[in-house]
Amino acid sequence: MMTKHEMVQIVRDQLAIDLNCTPDDLYGEQDSFVFTEARSNPGRRPFPWSDRHFEMLTMGRSIVVSASPMILQTVKPLLADKDRDDAFCMPFVYGHSLYYLPDLSLIKPLAPVNGLAYATVERH
Repeated sequence: MMTKHEMVQIVRDQLAIDLNCTPDDLYGEQDSFVFTEARSNPGRRPFPWSDRHFEMLTMGRSIVVSASPMILQTVKPLLADKDRDDAFCMPFVYGHSLYYLPDLSLIKPLAPVNGLAYATVERH
């Protein structure tokens, strides 16, 4: 069974690819911003991509802002003196999503439902 630490590391590694930053940037121990130019890196999750791209995420105390160059030029000065709460309340931030990792010790296999077929897929 996967440990919580392993699960968090997998999430950090994937988000670092998606946001064009390092895993350490995502889990910073200081209240700071990390600005990165958005790129469609190999291994990136297949979400829609556009030349006008903006994402802002926090896992630790730092906030990673990944955006296209033109957008970075605009938002960087606007975020310069902001704290975490103010940053996520800026008018150009649309929508908030909270994600949680499951407690694997509480997940139990379910009996198959009649007429429904499923398979467990694991990537190694």
